[in-house]
Amino acid sequence: MKNTYCLSKKDIEQAKRTGLTRQDVEGQLKIYLQGPVSLHLLRPCTAGDGIMSVTLAAQKRFISLFEKYSKSCTMLKFVPASGAASRMFAEWFQAHSEGGFADYAKEEDFYRNLEKMPFAPLLKGDETARLYFKNKNTQKLLSYILTKKGLNYGWLPKALIHDNAPGSAVYELLQDLDRAWERAARWGARQRWMEMAASVAQSWEVRDGPGRWRLGELTVPAGLVLRDGHVG
Repeated sequence: MKNTYCLSKKDIEQAKRTGLTRQDVEGQLKIYLQGPVSLHLLRPCTAGDGIMSVTLAAQKRFISLFEKYSKSCTMLKFVPASGAASRMFAEWFQAHSEGGFADYAKEEDFYRNLEKMPFAPLLKGDETARLYFKNKNTQKLLSYILTKKGLNYGWLPKALIHDNAPGSAVYELLQDLDRAWERAARWGARQRWMEMAASVAQSWEVRDGPGRWRLGELTVPAGLVLRDGHVG
């Protein structure tokens, strides 16, 4: 068969290890060359129109049902383009870049409301963050909250804020995913994801396989990374 995309023998062998045939790889490369097809959305989802609010008891029941039937079903899902908290902290990002809030009243509101945040105990429990808070060193405190110098909350998916702290299972999982992603740097985005997933599956209980990884998914048991979960 003609090697249209100049794939080396090593490329083809590595693709096979992740469940891809040469035809699969060439099909993906063809899509890259053609460019993406735009998706036209009718309206934003709101509660009752695309979003269903559920109770804590219902959440636990749905998780149990998912883990029971997920292995025997073919599932599809829609993932929004951005689930990061960067927009949620937009005003804080601006204050961080400008060295503080625009006026005294906003800064006082920031410190008063910070006490109510679910991650406030993490700030009080860290000596550095506690010192920034006590001295009202706003820029350094914001840097600690928003960037990799501290909690990195500005770039986390909103659902992981507060749960993703050193010592938690979800933190350890994300750290392993980051390391596996870096090791697969030579590949394009999709194949790199496949390599990362295959690597993490060697040390974590991953419920799905290459067929789902190709769709950008990776599933672990919910109980493994819930807030009350632990590493080990």
